[in-house]
Amino acid sequence: MAKIKLLKFGATWCGPCKNMAKNKVIERFSEAHPDVEIKLYDLPGEEEADKLEALGEAEDPSPDLKPFYEAEEAAQDHDVEHLPTVLFEDEDGEELARSDEAMNLLGLEKLYKQARKAAE
Repeated sequence: MAKIKLLKFGATWCGPCKNMAKNKVIERFSEAHPDVEIKLYDLPGEEEADKLEALGEAEDPSPDLKPFYEAEEAAQDHDVEHLPTVLFEDEDGEELARSDEAMNLLGLEKLYKQARKAAE
């Protein structure tokens, strides 16, 4: 079976994202599926977004802004328009399954099943 990755886009200011974190949805999924690589992206709030916008094209973000910069780039690459967004992709970066809403562990398991089927 192909290697499958889970990407989760969220933010500390996002209510549904907070609910997923409080319920440890990703952590519990990870425990059940240690073979799935997981990448979590925390998108910036207004303060961090303003700082990133103030950077020039040639400037590298400071270490405290680098995770937000990488999250914004990944969100653009994956056409993320809503938070939270959870998606599964194969090792080549092809999207297999996606949800643009908060979910519980059962919902995440169903999405993973869709991804596995699409990877076959």
